[in-house]
Amino acid sequence: MSTFKQFFLEQTGRNIVLFPGSFKPPHKGHFQLIESFRNMVGDSGVVNVIVTDPSPKSRRRTPSGKYVPGDVAAEILRRFVKEMGYRNVNVTTAKNAVGEVYDFVRERGQPGDNIIVGVGGKGNDKARYAGILKDVPKGVNVAIEVADVVGGEGGDAISASQFRDILDNPTPESLLPYIPDQLKNNKNLIQFVYDQLSNLPSD
Repeated sequence: MSTFKQFFLEQTGRNIVLFPGSFKPPHKGHFQLIESFRNMVGDSGVVNVIVTDPSPKSRRRTPSGKYVPGDVAAEILRRFVKEMGYRNVNVTTAKNAVGEVYDFVRERGQPGDNIIVGVGGKGNDKARYAGILKDVPKGVNVAIEVADVVGGEGGDAISASQFRDILDNPTPESLLPYIPDQLKNNKNLIQFVYDQLSNLPSD
């Protein structure tokens, strides 16, 4: 598995999206955001999804107290990406995704880079990155892009909290509303997601 640093080590003049999040758990709305950011940079650009591995204090739990570890969320997103054949999407984990974004821009940005910090439109995620435009290295272009909240079935917003509510007793069928539309007929993928989410820890 490539690390965040290794993935970009030998590239120059890069078009990069940094998309941090907790993805607790990943769902079709998250994946549609990834696709939206991917469309922004095209086939020659790279989307790096940075999954926060939540601290005990910041974990979001199911009704019975289970939670989705960062490595589980990352594995599900990697499988979505693999099944779609997206070679320019990289999924990594970090203890602090916000800090990782700041560090990348300030320490690893190279002249000629165009870096988009991708955030969802839910809540006030953009405010976390307000300071990133200060002290940008010379020749590095940085923008913060807010993507629209993705609607689910019947026009209702898909949310991770809705998804968590079913994870104490999931079934493969109960996962379907949260799976990317293009992958809902992929039985192996559904089984994989079910296996990942049916034995979550509770501390």
